[in-house]
Amino acid sequence: MATGTGKTFTTVSALKRFKETNGKLHCVVGVPLISLLVQWQKELQSAFGNELRIIVASTSVEPDWRKNITDLIVKRALRMDIDFAILVPYVTLSSEELINKIQRFNLQDIVFLADEMHNLVTSRSMNLLDSGIFSYRLGLSATPVRLWAPDESAIVKQFFGDDPYVFTLERAIKEEFLVPFNYYVKPVHLTIEEFEEYCNVSKEIGRYGAMGESYKDPTLNALLKRARIKKNAENKLLALSSVVQDNKTGQNMHHALIYVDNTEMLENVQRMLEGQNISSSKFTGGEDIDRRSEIIDSLRDRNIDAIVAMKCLDEGVDIPSARNAFFVSSNTDPREYIQRLGRVLRLDKESNKTHANIFDFIVIPPSGIRYRDIAERSIARNLVRNEVIRAKFFYELSQNMEDAKDKIEDIVGELGMTFTEEELDINNRKELDGTIE
Repeated sequence: MATGTGKTFTTVSALKRFKETNGKLHCVVGVPLISLLVQWQKELQSAFGNELRIIVASTSVEPDWRKNITDLIVKRALRMDIDFAILVPYVTLSSEELINKIQRFNLQDIVFLADEMHNLVTSRSMNLLDSGIFSYRLGLSATPVRLWAPDESAIVKQFFGDDPYVFTLERAIKEEFLVPFNYYVKPVHLTIEEFEEYCNVSKEIGRYGAMGESYKDPTLNALLKRARIKKNAENKLLALSSVVQDNKTGQNMHHALIYVDNTEMLENVQRMLEGQNISSSKFTGGEDIDRRSEIIDSLRDRNIDAIVAMKCLDEGVDIPSARNAFFVSSNTDPREYIQRLGRVLRLDKESNKTHANIFDFIVIPPSGIRYRDIAERSIARNLVRNEVIRAKFFYELSQNMEDAKDKIEDIVGELGMTFTEEELDINNRKELDGTIE
């Protein structure tokens, strides 16, 4: 179900129905983020009140959670069967300690609910899933398939079933569960030096790929290195500054989310915003739950104009007031940019939000470059193709589709490139050098 269309509401309703049918509710809820533990705690408390004993298996939220689970186990041994929900971050879900505690309940009707389930299926988390504890399972995600990890996606299907209920972004926008959005593209040229490095790393990836599975780690390192060249392109800050300046007069520089890739870029962006009299707060992995709530409230109340996010705000955090998103750094995985889109499309009746704006910075080869050989041109073409695939996903959903599409076609045309529909298929993402980005 698309972000913002009611996955949590639907799930709580399903748990209520299960309790009515089963007579009891014993539930384990797995989540990827500590902030989501608190959200689920509030939702379940609101829905079930004192009828449900909720334990949050995180020391930062509930220091005595181990003792509290043990108390529940003892009460069950004394035939005091209490309805419970144990909320668990995925990092804890894989521990032998937790598995042993859940097994000690000796229950055959435990419901396992996996929020943002695409984050669940790692080798560490599979311990609990393989234990056979859970007879009932429900997985939630706006982006359940890991495009670059087909083996993990297959495990998701195997564990949760391959007959999902689907509520698409397109339908959600059309039926007004999400606000419509405009999509604006800003091309960013690599410098000559960046493009040369990008080509050298791409050729290195190709060589590793030809050497087989034993070079898997060097290949991954090279892929990450190449991705960083694109994410942190030198001209991005100048491009962002230009877009910000243009949109200050159009009142689009408020309730804004700006996505960057590293600390240096974050600091440079905040300095640039300050120079244009736009207030901002950073949002990284370093802020605790209370500080994050303060930042989100500040954005809603317009005490700040923007949040500059690094490796956060992709999923699981509700910011209904956000309406302008700047994708300065993106990768080629649709899961990332679909989740980010979901941050700004949520309805917000308090502010009478009518639409959102997406500003996407797409990376292309240096202006006027002459390619030295066919291989270099192929690398450039592949770079552009991956960026256009993302742009195509956005403009096909946007309310300014024709203008956005024309802009992309102009950019591609100026580069002397054309792409077939098959090449731009979001599910057809094999790189020309035999690897993925």
